[in-house]
Amino acid sequence: AYLNFDYDINSKIHVEAVLAHESTTPAGPFEVLPDNNSAMFLKYADVRVKQIFTGTDLILGQQRTPTFATSGGSEPIWQYRAIERTITDFRRLASSTDLGVGLEGKYLDGALGYNLLYGNNLGAKVNESLPTDASHSPRGYADVYYKFFDKRLELQLYADYGMDPNNWAYTADSSKYKFTSTSMTVKGFIAWVVPMFTIGVE
Repeated sequence: AYLNFDYDINSKIHVEAVLAHESTTPAGPFEVLPDNNSAMFLKYADVRVKQIFTGTDLILGQQRTPTFATSGGSEPIWQYRAIERTITDFRRLASSTDLGVGLEGKYLDGALGYNLLYGNNLGAKVNESLPTDASHSPRGYADVYYKFFDKRLELQLYADYGMDPNNWAYTADSSKYKFTSTSMTVKGFIAWVVPMFTIGVE
């Protein structure tokens, strides 16, 4: 379940906030997940500055990642989130939300687009495996897509790269932490979309 707030401050600035309840396992009367995080959390909270240059918006805050959730991603194409998640979501290769600075561009009446995001790689919840002085484990995200044949055929290329927040260690004098490995995802997506059905491979 989601509670969504959208508001246009003026013609250039749009704000969004989304509360989400996404528990998939029984968690007792207070709906506390096994990792002690509340099942109700702030999934998105961002400010969009429209048309900072031709065709491109600047997005600041907790926002959708290009992994699968942005306008050119696979989740808006498949649509049936209630039936099953996308493969990148199912395998938890990256979160659908991250805190950072992003650019979203659309051209040719939405047929051509891209998304860039530099985020802290923590998703919408604090990673409790990190030390308390660990502020972030940065990740860069990027995708580009094009829709052919009157937007019936979509091709998307996506990649992300960043520090792995699950692998870290303190320095020899225990004064600072450091990440010990990185992770990278590269994927392609192709789909044929018509009113009666959608077929594709990710």
